[in-house]
Amino acid sequence: MKKLIAILITAIIVIAFAGCQFIPGHINEIIPANIWTNSASGGQMCEVNDKIYYVGAAGKYDEQIMSMNLDGSGQKKVSKKYDSIGQLIADEQNIYFIASTFEDDETLCSVSLSSGKEKKIKNGFFYMLQKAGDRLFWADNYWDDPKTTKRSMGIKSIKTNGTDFTLNIQGPYKADFITTDKYLFYTWPAKKGYDIFRMDVSGANKVKVTTKPLPYSFHHLFYDNGEFYLVTPGSFENDIGCVYDTVKTIDENGNLKDVIDKIGYFEMDYGLLGYSGISNGFIYYLEVTSSPGVQISMDLHQYEIAAHHNIVLKKGLEMGDNAVGIIKSARGKQIKNARLSGLYILGNDVYFSPQGLP
Repeated sequence: MKKLIAILITAIIVIAFAGCQFIPGHINEIIPANIWTNSASGGQMCEVNDKIYYVGAAGKYDEQIMSMNLDGSGQKKVSKKYDSIGQLIADEQNIYFIASTFEDDETLCSVSLSSGKEKKIKNGFFYMLQKAGDRLFWADNYWDDPKTTKRSMGIKSIKTNGTDFTLNIQGPYKADFITTDKYLFYTWPAKKGYDIFRMDVSGANKVKVTTKPLPYSFHHLFYDNGEFYLVTPGSFENDIGCVYDTVKTIDENGNLKDVIDKIGYFEMDYGLLGYSGISNGFIYYLEVTSSPGVQISMDLHQYEIAAHHNIVLKKGLEMGDNAVGIIKSARGKQIKNARLSGLYILGNDVYFSPQGLP
């Protein structure tokens, strides 16, 4: 049931990959890992010490963390089996992740990269797990008042050794946050939208960093090369019903400025199909190019922000029921026996595996 709920939350359809065309000689050679992109997709892949870690299938229903080399070779088992696993975050010593079983609630866990020893850190509800310094941060959505069912969100943190649990921020349900090595950036409601605030990892020195409110409706808040980027709902639609998001940034006067006005997604009866990410000045996104059916065709784009240049890295990705659980990458790698969905920027490559409800 927990696994089904997680799939419903991601609101994505079952997709797979058949034949596709790779456009050589164009992919950006520098694609550093971007934890904000990876976290927004559910954090089911991460990178550390020249290894990529991902959620793999362990039998018919269970999941476990797997590792591989950057070239896709040397796949190995890393963790025990769980009913579901997600939100992987790594440092040089440990992988931190959220696991659940049919018997237990969600649990924040760690697994040592040297010894393989696993440790339970805390039980609870976890969303968008991130790391800053020696602390792990996550969002916890809960009901404030059972009579009014008014929902609020808490941004919580704990040291990686399991001590000093802290409720850093408590506020309205609709919010977002990102961490850097020194700071936590989070959104907070204003009169007409949201402001972005910054505070130290310790919780001190809270400062508003935006001069004008952000719009109420935005899907993700990204951070890259010192700039904030918002993925907001657009108003464009093509002839097959593919709607578009718009990526915006904040200029020196605090105004929102369009970066690219068409990031494609497809509006389904039970949710949205859409993946996008940003790294080192490039936006990567998948765009639906055919009507829904047994197969859906998509293109993988790379947009260079400074040059305003958009190219297709992979054309005609046929996604359907024939290859559920397969991860593919912009550089041609393929990982079978996976249990994940989303778009991930890792190991100088872009990985994607849309998967969800049948």
